[in-house]
Amino acid sequence: QVVLSGFDGEVVNAEISDLVGNDTKIGAGCIDLYAEHYTHCRAYADGPILFPENDVPDMLIPLHLAKEEDRSVQSGKNFAIWISIHVPKTAPNGCYSGNIRISIGGEKKDVKYKLKVYDYILPDRFFTASCFYLRYELLKNGEGYCDQALCEKYYEFLLEHRLLGFFLPAKEFTPVAYADAVEKYFDDERVMCYGLPTVFTGEVDRKMF
Repeated sequence: QVVLSGFDGEVVNAEISDLVGNDTKIGAGCIDLYAEHYTHCRAYADGPILFPENDVPDMLIPLHLAKEEDRSVQSGKNFAIWISIHVPKTAPNGCYSGNIRISIGGEKKDVKYKLKVYDYILPDRFFTASCFYLRYELLKNGEGYCDQALCEKYYEFLLEHRLLGFFLPAKEFTPVAYADAVEKYFDDERVMCYGLPTVFTGEVDRKMF
């Protein structure tokens, strides 16, 4: 992370350089920058107060897509940029160094950082079962559209981060279409479990199940 403070309403922009090691490099295309964002939530109470009023960490927003108000450093508060690096399997172990160029208030500042790559490759297969309830039909609320390619993109994003979405990205939740999705991912060693869709109308639809 890079944390900025001491500014009042100034908007942050940043660029990332390649990470350079001994006779090799990890390209800037393997590095993503995110704006850390907080949402102010009111107190929730159903009888006793269950959740007090507070600023709650929200999703990490790609810095280049974040609105200006989500990239501004407020007086008396910190603003953090999250750096995410995907180390290619072909990258030799060793120490790498790079720069983040921060632009704020008409000034530019290079922040140097280092990365140590160990002589170890994570296998594609992982064994930590998870179940993130990914509601594909709700993607339209945030993206403005939802098609098959977008559903697969979200599912693959989870797989890249060694997480599992509950439902496979099927074209539709019919037995035949879902079986097609199962066939597509059946031999993918990253996919160790998945949910079966069903319909709830007060009780399980036995035929669908």
